[in-house]
Amino acid sequence: MHPEPPDRPAVLQCFSNIQTETIRWLWPNRIARGKLTLLVGPPGTGKSQLSAYLAAMTSRGRPLADGSECHPGNAIILSAEDDPADTIKPRLEAVDADMDRVFILDVVRDTNRQGEPTARRFNLQSDMRVLDAEIAKLGNVALLIIDPISAYLGGVDSHSNARVRGLLAYLSAMASRCGIAIVAVSHLNKGNGSAIDRVTGSGAFVAAARASYLVCKDRDDANMRLFLPVKNNVGNDSTGLAFRIEAVELPSGVHTSRIVWEPGVVKISADDALATPENPSARRAVDEAKAFLLEALSQGPQTAKDLRADANGMGLSWAAVRRAQHQLGIRPVKFGYQGVWMWFIPGLGPFELLEDAQMPMHEN
Repeated sequence: MHPEPPDRPAVLQCFSNIQTETIRWLWPNRIARGKLTLLVGPPGTGKSQLSAYLAAMTSRGRPLADGSECHPGNAIILSAEDDPADTIKPRLEAVDADMDRVFILDVVRDTNRQGEPTARRFNLQSDMRVLDAEIAKLGNVALLIIDPISAYLGGVDSHSNARVRGLLAYLSAMASRCGIAIVAVSHLNKGNGSAIDRVTGSGAFVAAARASYLVCKDRDDANMRLFLPVKNNVGNDSTGLAFRIEAVELPSGVHTSRIVWEPGVVKISADDALATPENPSARRAVDEAKAFLLEALSQGPQTAKDLRADANGMGLSWAAVRRAQHQLGIRPVKFGYQGVWMWFIPGLGPFELLEDAQMPMHEN
């Protein structure tokens, strides 16, 4: 017996009837309008100062850190951690924001069980229509900052994939419909692993975002902050930027801070920036393994079996040799269907031997 057809049948669209559109950018190739972007990082690394910078540049329509054009528009800030009067406004003033074009969504008016008027914090679970109406009323909203997004989930468990995914679907749909760049700030968990796996809460946050960026301290310069791509499904940027946080005294005498961008780009990956630094003994072991491989392979390819035996004979761990291999760009190659693994240094050795080589994805 076939089930009854649903009351609301699915709507199919033919792609020939869908008009192709180009992506609209708040920050070309980095932050798209109509999309959700995540800004993640440990506490105290400058995420909120970066948010103030984005709001200020949007309000003025000024070029961004890499010289990209930013079209002017209104910006709305939701901030659960910073005071609007003594923290957020001074930061906006420090980067010369147009105060008539930056707004904060402070509270939502409601009624309690007794029917008395009250005010409470906005939440994404019950107040999306309120936000949608305010955006329509304000007009020309280009940027919405939610800092941090975990504070506005309205009781939704941030680790529940299904519930977070549903909530973010409404948020992403609003971003698309209104053409707004939504930048949601989040934190990192204290575990280890890749940057994309370190985002606090459900994996649905990273999945829903079209781009994610890490803000963290530079390992070699405690006063430097890095802005690095973690994921980007809509742009082609693959490099990061660096900035410092500068103390500022406003004409009013109020002390605050702002970000000052460093010239050029940063090529370190987000994963590498978060990786635990090597201890000196591990670093020495890898350096010794590099020297061993460069000498062993200087005359041409060697079998992995022979290299491992020689490494053991010199007291080198195979883990250190494998790390040295990756750092030197040494490519293991298997000759023949059931042949042996050969290691070689690109640019050295009898390359005629490579003509019949098979290049599998991984080597054991």
